[in-house]
Amino acid sequence: MINIKKVLTIFLISMGITSITYTIAEEYDIDIGGQHASILWKTSHQGFSMLTGRFNTFDGSFYWDENDPSSASVEIVIDMTSSDSNHSLRDEHLQGPNYMNAAEHPTATFSSTSYEGDGQGGTLNGNLTMNGVTRSISLPINKIGQGSGMQMGMTVYKAGFEGNMIINPQDFNFARPGTPVEIEINFEGNRR
Repeated sequence: MINIKKVLTIFLISMGITSITYTIAEEYDIDIGGQHASILWKTSHQGFSMLTGRFNTFDGSFYWDENDPSSASVEIVIDMTSSDSNHSLRDEHLQGPNYMNAAEHPTATFSSTSYEGDGQGGTLNGNLTMNGVTRSISLPINKIGQGSGMQMGMTVYKAGFEGNMIINPQDFNFARPGTPVEIEINFEGNRR
């Protein structure tokens, strides 16, 4: 992998330019290929037990600059047809028109609009669109770690975060409103 900062520095020095400063964008792709990411959900089943599941297919990216945390942003797209509660009949029911309505609205998206916090954690504010409805939400997040790591025998610069929030299905026009759903998001990103 080419180190852009090193190449740019060598070029500037060779040109006799030593007083210019430059910034490399801190853009990351969520590591879907290595599946160092997950979106999990949990909700009460009629008050008797907790029903859990996950979304098996999603993608996204984020911007993170530890020197300027307020510039942080995240974009995530979730395939609603990939909801998996480890029970195919229940999954078909939950993805149906009474709940997720995945046939009509197969994706959900989260697009952040601002970040309030510091380099260790804070709150991502943004828009969650699901079942054709967009709502403003706040997602508290914590940074797990940042630095160089190994992947597929190569050194890759990474950053990882976790977040947890609760949504109400009735806010997204589920035909059969259910109990609040807790969503846990964990993602590790590889810097571009």
